[in-house]
Amino acid sequence: VKAINPGSSRRRHPSILQMRNDSGGIMFTAFLHRLVARPRVYDMVQLAVGATYVRRRFARQIEPYRAADFVLDIGGGTGAARDPWSEKTRYVCLDIDPEKLTGFRAKFPDESALQADATNLPISDRSLDAVVCTFVTHHLTDDMLQTMLAESARVLKPTGRLILMDAVFARYRMTGR
Repeated sequence: VKAINPGSSRRRHPSILQMRNDSGGIMFTAFLHRLVARPRVYDMVQLAVGATYVRRRFARQIEPYRAADFVLDIGGGTGAARDPWSEKTRYVCLDIDPEKLTGFRAKFPDESALQADATNLPISDRSLDAVVCTFVTHHLTDDMLQTMLAESARVLKPTGRLILMDAVFARYRMTGR
């Protein structure tokens, strides 16, 4: 499988690479990625695969940090990780996909959305109380993950928290496959 540059600046999803197999046909995976890139579809898929349960667990785990002043949500998509934080928290949803950020802005018009790459955060050093990264790391190469973690450490205050949550393969669970 080879990743190719989409080429056209008029593409609806410029951040998604089309995947082609050796015979040149577009793989079904590319279609699914384009479909799930739509905010409402993305939210429905998350609901279908059990994200509600996971988000409740997430809310319980972050309870001690709920009142953080300034939180960055890396790969925040449509803002599913916003709700557990205090209303007083300055929450910034960072995503590379402009369509997901459009969905975020529709749900949270008074919150900040930032289109950027997690491996090059446009945030000042030592300025955040928490960096949240949920359901993102499995999309990153090892090098990208290392860079994203280094960038997160750079932008966190000395007392700041990095909160990671991602899928773990569980053969016995349908949603873990």
